[in-house]
Amino acid sequence: MTPIQIVLLYFSFIGVVLLLIAGGWKAIRNRIKAHAANKAQKAAAEAQALEEKAEARAQELLKKLQEEAAESGQTSTTVTGDVSPPAGSAS
Repeated sequence: MTPIQIVLLYFSFIGVVLLLIAGGWKAIRNRIKAHAANKAQKAAAEAQALEEKAEARAQELLKKLQEEAAESGQTSTTVTGDVSPPAGSAS
């Protein structure tokens, strides 16, 4: 590198450092945090959609089993309402 390039590199480095100190770091940090929050929110929405889909499928299967039991004359335990596990339990 020539001496001129070294001087230019030095001053550009100093300029970047001063910009970051003056508040540029806050903008970069806030943008990274916003991106991470959006990503987490999207993942949570997808997980909830999958959970709702699984719950709907379970309800359909339960209803089908109850109808089959009623048609065949067998007795079965009747479950009314939501059959999902309690909110605090591990599934």
